[in-house]
Order: sequence, then structure tokens, then C-alpha cells
Amino acid sequence: MLDSKYLSFDPDLDKDQCKEKIVELHFELCELAHQLHIDKKHGVLVVLQGLDASGKDGIVSRCFSGLSPRFTQVASFKKPTAEEASHDYLWRIHQKIPPRGVIGIFNRSHYEDILVPESYGWIDKKEVENRYKSNIEFEEHLERCNIHTLKFFLNISYNLQGEKLDERKFNPLKRYKHQDSDFETRAKWDDFMKSYNGILKNCNKPYPWINVPADKKWQKDYVVLENIVKLLKKLV
Repeated sequence: MLDSKYLSFDPDLDKDQCKEKIVELHFELCELAHQLHIDKKHGVLVVLQGLDASGKDGIVSRCFSGLSPRFTQVASFKKPTAEEASHDYLWRIHQKIPPRGVIGIFNRSHYEDILVPESYGWIDKKEVENRYKSNIEFEEHLERCNIHTLKFFLNISYNLQGEKLDERKFNPLKRYKHQDSDFETRAKWDDFMKSYNGILKNCNKPYPWINVPADKKWQKDYVVLENIVKLLKKLV
């Protein structure tokens, strides 16, 4: 788990307070997303990054439930296909950028193309730095087009990730989520955390990362909803 100084959560809020606020924020999100869609002047890109079992799918299903499909679109990015790999790495990303009037949610993103190859040693330091620059410039381009980026890092602890991966493997109700490759990634935890530290440090301006404590659902949901609603209030 990354240093707590990065976490974007008010420690004075307890579970009951957060759950009450989550209901209010979800209602606000529905209204604001409707207005965003009517105006069609701005779009929002929500980037969800985090290691396996950090809760990306859960945030998509909980935080955006009840919204009209017209207001949102979700894209997930796995290992590039042969066609995708034949292009520059941002090619497949750009095709999934939401139009104005829509909230796009990325379950993993263009930051996977730094995280994975760096952690496995497939690219050198110079290429990592080039990709930092490319990602920032890409987000600046989107901003000029009135597509505003919110980046969330779901910061799960090492111990809880292990528990969740074991549950996926041994619990029949969770087994559909299990992949052997998740344990291969877990074995490289230190490499992935080092890469994430570099990403959070070097790709934090002008569009900052929101570093979310990911061990508790109610904390995750609150931080994500609060920041999305805060941005939408500025746009509509």
C-alpha cells in the first residue's frame, strides 16, 4: 500500500456518515449527469486504476447504478490485441474517449501501458518517461476538447488483496473472477508499487491523481462520488 500521505479521504468521517453522504451524492450524480447530457458542452473521463481485486468493477456497478445508459459508457482495457499492438499505445484508448454529454469510465486505462511493461522490464527508463509525457499531453488535449479527466488510484493493502484473490480461487460464488495471472502479478507487488509511485509522482499535474483507500467499500464509493459530483457542479 502506498504511503498514507497520498490518501484522499477525511479520517474524521465514520462509516455511518459516509453511507448517508453516499446516498445524497448518488442522487446528485444522477441529476448532474442528466444535465451534462442535455447540455452536451462537456464530457467527463473517470479513470479507475488499481491492482487486481482493488474494487474497480465494484465501483462501476455501485456508483453508476441507476444512471441512464445514455449518460455513461464503460471501457475496459486488457492485454492489447495484435491489431492494437501494431499501433501506438494510445490508439485504442482514443477510440473509447466519451463524447461531450457523457461520463466515460475507464476500468484500467492508458496508465496500464506504463505500469505493466515497466514492472516486467519490457521498456527502459527513457521510454517510461516518454510515456509519462505522452499521457499528460493526451489529457491536456482532451481538456482542450472539453473532456475533463478524473484519475483515481484504488490503493488496496497487500494483505487484503491476498485474501480477496484466495476467495476468488476457492469460493465457488467468486470463482468467475479468478485468473492465475493475478497471482503472477501479486508476486511482483514491489515492482508494481514502484511503478505506481512513479506514475503518481510524475503524472500528477495538471490533472492530479486522487489516491483512494481501497480496503473498505464505503470509503472508496464516497471518495469517487464526492470528486465526480464536485467536478460536475463546475461544468453544468
